[in-house]
Amino acid sequence: MPLIGRCLTCRELSFPIPRPGTYSIEIGWVFRTPQRQCQRVALSINKRSLGEVVIERPCVMEFFAPYSGTLEIHLPDAARPLDLGLGPDERLLSIGVGHFDPLPRFDVFLDIKIKERPRDLLLSQVGLTPRELIKRFESVGGTVEFGMAQRELEYDTSGLLCFVDAPPEVIAAALETRFMDLAAPGTLMISQASIHPEYVIEDSVYGLRFHTWRHEIDISQTDLLISEYEMISYRVKEFIADASRGSKLYVYRSHTLFLAESHERLGSALRALGPNKLLVVHDAHSQRPHGTVERSHSGVTQAWIGSGGADWWTTADLWVDILIAALPDL
Repeated sequence: MPLIGRCLTCRELSFPIPRPGTYSIEIGWVFRTPQRQCQRVALSINKRSLGEVVIERPCVMEFFAPYSGTLEIHLPDAARPLDLGLGPDERLLSIGVGHFDPLPRFDVFLDIKIKERPRDLLLSQVGLTPRELIKRFESVGGTVEFGMAQRELEYDTSGLLCFVDAPPEVIAAALETRFMDLAAPGTLMISQASIHPEYVIEDSVYGLRFHTWRHEIDISQTDLLISEYEMISYRVKEFIADASRGSKLYVYRSHTLFLAESHERLGSALRALGPNKLLVVHDAHSQRPHGTVERSHSGVTQAWIGSGGADWWTTADLWVDILIAALPDL
């Protein structure tokens, strides 16, 4: 029963237990505050207690259900950030649930067991933290999602295409000319983002859209344009130099069904600059669930990522799943 990315905004939650057996719950996120660095989680079935554990970080909880019925998850430490002086969020926050699944084995034990998540074990085997893993990759656009995941893990990338909206063939065309005339005088314009109150830089040469995360209370349009002309020109040189050194791992986030040829063209444009590799990440669906990875004969690796719902803090966790799964193919 996958529940990837679901943050529990309550003090109690229940799931059906169809039969006796061993079950696991993946905890993908823990609400930690200066006042409390952990969350207590108590489990019961049909109002009969199975025990209580203290969760300090993402993990897997395993427990034995001696009978069928209703599993109740009690979260006594759930709190509202607003009440703690941590921002305007009024939701009760506690933990984020990744999966709730029956296990194939039938182990009888009394205490709730806390184990490392498979992804954490894999990271420890290659000697990487999530932040170190995500630093190995650079976004070549599509959407801003991967760049936001990097920021969530406190890696504030400043790559040229990190926060660019554009189809793969548009980015490929820019790469094929090494971004010739990008940020030439008179080629950049300012517009307003459709969703967030933010200035967006529109490029008239290739059709790239750069998110600035700035708006009118931060800076005037004139000053912003001057700054962006200088910044984009500098980042073009930096991008070409890095890609020419080769062996870079690039990510394109696709929310739309582009033709495979578009992704292959983007991969070819990156390889023309040096021995670089491309990972194209699509929305997961029933035929290709979260974590699926495929390598095409053209050398482009494709992966499928879960939606994560509307909770921004689940994004990096989902991306770590994908990058771990794709790393052996890159």
